[in-house]
Amino acid sequence: MTFIRFTKRPLFAAFAAVAALAISACGGSEAGNGTDRAFVGDMVPHHSSAVDMAKVAQQRGEHPEIKTLANEIIASQSEEIDQMNKAKSALSEDNVEAEELGIPADMMGMDTATLTTAEPFDREFIDMMIPHHQGAIRMARAELDKGSSDELKTLAQNIISAQTNEIKQMNDWRTKWYDGPSPAGGVSAANS
Repeated sequence: MTFIRFTKRPLFAAFAAVAALAISACGGSEAGNGTDRAFVGDMVPHHSSAVDMAKVAQQRGEHPEIKTLANEIIASQSEEIDQMNKAKSALSEDNVEAEELGIPADMMGMDTATLTTAEPFDREFIDMMIPHHQGAIRMARAELDKGSSDELKTLAQNIISAQTNEIKQMNDWRTKWYDGPSPAGGVSAANS
């Protein structure tokens, strides 16, 4: 059994914390643009819902790998939420309307209530977390394409890298444990 530990996430989180300090030290000198504000404004609740889903997985996970992944999601995404909340204060508060990142809320796979009774739990968790990660990857790509904050672009790239690895790992587990990958697809579905 191959189990990939996501040991690089703490490195990303440490880098993210340094980037957040750099942003906050600017005292608002980097105004940012609508995409930057939309990225922070949309990604914080998106990450919060992933943390909520992972907390259910800590309690209900059937495989130790799922519980380990849940712990890693909680730790890394909580740190990224803190970073984005700090970055939010550095972004200009002018009246520029935030650009849409193109991810409808109902497409993010955020139904924590379903997880509380799902059977088998791990399959449902994987089938919900993969499209959730795909949504985060699409939002992060929008930040890379249209954002102006170098620090937020770095965070976006880190999100893409980490969540791409997690999608691949979850699909491997789903194939091994439940005889097939998630119906949500893999990383390529995040490109559509």
